[in-house]
Amino acid sequence: MVEDLGGEVDQIWSAVRTHLPVQSLGTLRYCRIDAQGFYEATRERALRCGATWIPEAVTPDGDGLRTASGAQHSARRVFCSIPPRFEPHDASDVFLLQSFVGTKVRLISGGSAEHRFNPSEFTMMDFGVPQGGSTRFMYTLPYSETEALVELTQFGPAPLPHQEGLSEIATYMDSTFPGCNYDVLETETGAIPMTSIQP
Repeated sequence: MVEDLGGEVDQIWSAVRTHLPVQSLGTLRYCRIDAQGFYEATRERALRCGATWIPEAVTPDGDGLRTASGAQHSARRVFCSIPPRFEPHDASDVFLLQSFVGTKVRLISGGSAEHRFNPSEFTMMDFGVPQGGSTRFMYTLPYSETEALVELTQFGPAPLPHQEGLSEIATYMDSTFPGCNYDVLETETGAIPMTSIQP
């Protein structure tokens, strides 16, 4: 499966760090696919198949879609990524957001030699951060010894506030890499609905 994605896979890790010592993934690999590169490759493949690319906002309309300009499109099968409305049916229904704030950082100076990222291992869920009344963990994907995505993820009813996420990441970096200076190259935010509700 991963091999089928070819050039879209831009980073591979063979070991994971959690609250336990580093563990080898054995024959398994954890892979990262850059979203922008994946979208561009998907678009190129669609165009090679004769697809027409229409950059318009759409809304569901019966068995098809209606664009912002009023045009209707229908097909035997429609793949739609518009989030549905989740209406609770009973008291046992759960609705949470998996929200995150992430920074791509580059270590630039200071600290000791061991204060570097290991590009062959990633940190899946480091729960040793303030929980803020929700469930939170730090997630780290090293791209090299000096660059990594450092991301705070939260499970809760409301999204993780952007500035609070950045502040917690800065605190985490200062405690994990004491004395190191670093640049923030990029930031990202997002939220994924997680629910037992059937739309």
